Amino acid sequence: MIKRITLIYPPYSESENTVTTISVPMGISSIAAVLEKKGYEVSIIDASVDGTPLEEIVEKVKEINPDLIGLSCIFVSYHHAIVQLAKMLKDQYDVPIILGGNHATALSHHFIEKEGIDFVGKGEGEALMPPFIEALNSNSDLKKVEGLVFKENGKIIDTGPGPILKDLDDLPMPAYHLFDMKKYKAFELMYSRGCPFKCTFCASQVVFTRKVRYKPIEHTIGELRYLVDNFGNLPTVFYDDTYTLREKHVMKLLQRMIDERFNLKWRCATRVSVIKPAMLDKMKEAGCIQIKFGIESGNDEMLLKLRKAIKVSEVREAVYLTKKAGIMCSTFFMIGNIGESKESVFDSFRLIKDIRPSTASFAIAIPLPGTEMAEELEETGMVTQEELDWNHLLPLRMITRDYEPYAAELAARRSSLTAEEIMTYGKMGNYMSNLSLIYSPKEILFRMKADGFFKTLGEVGKVLISSITNFSFFVKTSKIYFRLEKLPAFVEKTQVKPAEPIKKEAKKEEPLKEPVSS
Repeated sequence: MIKRITLIYPPYSESENTVTTISVPMGISSIAAVLEKKGYEVSIIDASVDGTPLEEIVEKVKEINPDLIGLSCIFVSYHHAIVQLAKMLKDQYDVPIILGGNHATALSHHFIEKEGIDFVGKGEGEALMPPFIEALNSNSDLKKVEGLVFKENGKIIDTGPGPILKDLDDLPMPAYHLFDMKKYKAFELMYSRGCPFKCTFCASQVVFTRKVRYKPIEHTIGELRYLVDNFGNLPTVFYDDTYTLREKHVMKLLQRMIDERFNLKWRCATRVSVIKPAMLDKMKEAGCIQIKFGIESGNDEMLLKLRKAIKVSEVREAVYLTKKAGIMCSTFFMIGNIGESKESVFDSFRLIKDIRPSTASFAIAIPLPGTEMAEELEETGMVTQEELDWNHLLPLRMITRDYEPYAAELAARRSSLTAEEIMTYGKMGNYMSNLSLIYSPKEILFRMKADGFFKTLGEVGKVLISSITNFSFFVKTSKIYFRLEKLPAFVEKTQVKPAEPIKKEAKKEEPLKEPVSS
């Protein structure tokens, strides 16, 4: 009989004890709350908040002695760690082990073949776990549990798409009491799930689908009140896919946040196509200090290929309106997409110079399982899921954001850039927003007003110190920055040295010893 359940959020890597989380993992905290409401005894091990080694996780499980172990695998970066952890746990304990999360849902048939994983749960864990546990306890037919993958007589049984909650009205507050809250330095919340847009690279719809559902506003306000009253005014991030998607809903939420006088400084992410001046003013009044925009490219043709459903002109307008409201902008770009060229990359550089975001982050395009991009690459034979080494697809050292040669080599197959060019231009792109700060007195004044005098002064100081430390890179990037209007002719004069031939086979279990230097 299953009474005690342990949910585990894994470390980033099976070989590096890297701290990657500063806030409570939203998925397992919500699932834990639902299971507690059903009467189960739940414990949580968050190995990412302090980089807990796999061996130590196994020992902690021994102390808890659960009847069921649930593992979370929401990102590709946890792939190898979770496979290794499942095997280690199964070697020690004879209890069912179920794997869930976005990445697990997309690769359910892949994971069920791995030693130690008894079940893979697709969809939202809050909808799947209660009927799954009830079926185990009553010896009912597991084939009737929606969204479950398991093996029977050596054959894979798949009971269909993962379940999702019809609405979020009855979802309890996340089980914050199960965490050592002193370890966390920020709050993360979601007041909605789902995204209606169809970007080719995004895996959000794998679990949440494109059906948008909202928590009742009072539930979100109650959660914020609980966090503030018990743990103070920590930096807060709303991790909804598109925070401003429904104007009427978000305006009501913002007004309630203002009425409650939380005094929080918070950030959110949204699309450039769904903001309005009145909304931005209300967000500023409610404490919003930064909006994260997924721009992806400064080239309209690339945006069309990515099915981003926005234009560069909309980006310019959105950033202008956001900054006019006194809110900083953080922008995300991708490099190495299908059809990427030097011209499209430098269009992104031009856009950064023009709009002057507070940050510009360039990521190498990754074919996430379950996305249209991954399907297209497989259909064309450019990339196969079997060959992918997930340890190499994202930086092992997240703080320095080093670009992995392996990911760049894969991206080079589908663009006209070499792997070395992708890495070099990616680093330059990350640096472009720094240049737009130190070379623009107007931007410095805006940041001082939006983010404070001393904090802005500190940021300027960091950029200057970094420029001195990496002087040759600073000079090279500055030359491009000031001559962007004369490109693409200038691009041809600044060709990056061609990379080595693409390695067709990568080692599977060993992480890179030396990431690319930043």
